[in-house]
Amino acid sequence: MMHFSRKIVGSIMTAFCLFSAPVLAAPRSAAVSRITSAVDAFENVKNYQFDGKVDFSSILANGVLSFKGEGTQKPESRIKLSGSVSVSSLPGSITKEIPFQVYATQDDKNDTVYIRKNNEAWGKYVSPHEPGTDPAKKAEMLVKAIQSPHILSREGASEVILFRLDPNVIDAYTKKAAAGSTKAQGADRGFTKEEEKIINGALYEQDFMLTVNAKSKLPTRYEMDLSNLVQKTGSILLDRFSKEKGLDDSQKKMASQLLQTVRMNMAVNLSYHKGKEIILPDEVKKAAEIKEPSPVDLAGAVSAEPDAEETQGAV
Repeated sequence: MMHFSRKIVGSIMTAFCLFSAPVLAAPRSAAVSRITSAVDAFENVKNYQFDGKVDFSSILANGVLSFKGEGTQKPESRIKLSGSVSVSSLPGSITKEIPFQVYATQDDKNDTVYIRKNNEAWGKYVSPHEPGTDPAKKAEMLVKAIQSPHILSREGASEVILFRLDPNVIDAYTKKAAAGSTKAQGADRGFTKEEEKIINGALYEQDFMLTVNAKSKLPTRYEMDLSNLVQKTGSILLDRFSKEKGLDDSQKKMASQLLQTVRMNMAVNLSYHKGKEIILPDEVKKAAEIKEPSPVDLAGAVSAEPDAEETQGAV
């Protein structure tokens, strides 16, 4: 479950990256202008707060991952959040709730995610930080990548904008930005280039719904349907897992059919107050490094039954 929670946290942080560079290029439409202005406004915010949830369901279980936290962008990027994963197994409807806490830091050398569940010992994942590219080029990429943008509604100072992102534009930008980098792109996560392309396509070609305050130009809410991403990534993991563990065709077919019933949606609310400096407690700083799970490890972790400790406190 720790691996699953970390992947969801990764999705949350990836969504924040939509607002990670000043926009300098000219917009193509009013909707694009709202999006790019929100990116620019968020870039200049020092502190922000957020809360949200991820709803997921399948024919075997329903669940909710809820979370709240805060972030800082200056002098360095840090995020602190806490939440819980509640899973109800069907048809028995036995609910298990697993609390978790996360700190995430980013500096010139490393991106580090600290995490613990059920008040256990802290662990951390560390990966090399890749320096950002020219903000103007990143802004130009975002404008080109925005697809089918339109303003869905206006109510008071709020505007709701629907759009998608072109994965080919983002992929071309990422490859150019990674030229000369010493860090393998995708290989360190255990996915092939073709698999990365499938996963990125599922991530960016979904519908993003962004709510913006027309006065402050700041984003106040975003919603993402992650169902296709989960299904496509799950199919890749299932294929790896079935080959590694020797699943027969009937077992693989049953698992694949189950996977197609999975639905996942995420919604996050953003607010902007003065906030406080995010300081890592000593016990967090002393966290032992955890090995990045391979796709086969991840598939096994997601499909495994909860251990005895996780089932305690079931209601």
